[in-house]
Amino acid sequence: LVYRTTDSGFSYSAGAVAGSQSLNSIVLSPNYEQDETILIGNTNGWIYWSSDNGTSFEPLPRDATSPPLTGSITVAFDPNFSNNDTVYAASSTADKGIYRFIIDTSTEWESIDSTLPSGGTLNQLIASTDGTLYAANSQTDGGIERSLNPTYSLGPTFETVTRGLSDSATLSGLWLIDNRLWSVDTADTKLLTFTDSSTSPVTLTSPTDALAGVGTLINYTIPNISLDWEAMS
Repeated sequence: LVYRTTDSGFSYSAGAVAGSQSLNSIVLSPNYEQDETILIGNTNGWIYWSSDNGTSFEPLPRDATSPPLTGSITVAFDPNFSNNDTVYAASSTADKGIYRFIIDTSTEWESIDSTLPSGGTLNQLIASTDGTLYAANSQTDGGIERSLNPTYSLGPTFETVTRGLSDSATLSGLWLIDNRLWSVDTADTKLLTFTDSSTSPVTLTSPTDALAGVGTLINYTIPNISLDWEAMS
């Protein structure tokens, strides 16, 4: 059963029933005020969606008679959902990974993460406003899965990010603001942060126009100019 509130959580009213198992994850569409779309993942491999503000729910795919996935499911909308109808799901079952579904186009969930470390189990899925998809791996030293192109039709590219993690780090949950992520390391009892510089805007600098002292112009060329690369922070 899904409950909803219209007074910032002061009170809740019962909404519609979504399946018969416990629910694990619920997210609202990036354009919820316009499309009233809700996505839900439960603890037994089912994904449900509502396009009427939770008045009713139906499975994805709509004709599914058995769970399309396994384990506890976390779900996410693509930030461009209003144009591409794409949603994502991740499974807590070892080695099952991340899936993609295009509403009104797909007939089954498509596995899109072929690089998940062996034994990996995912407990949280989140998409940034720029389209980057992240998932937290519950496996020891599992880190996060990241894709910069999760909607790519020929199959997105994922990479496992573990830089800065201890060998015992075990991530639970994932929260995102701009390009900075937070997760809880349950093994070492720490709150961890990760700033994704690959999704940050690049600021280019160049000499001021007509700046003196750069060199001498000879035949439309200034010789002996060198460039230095700076590591991204």
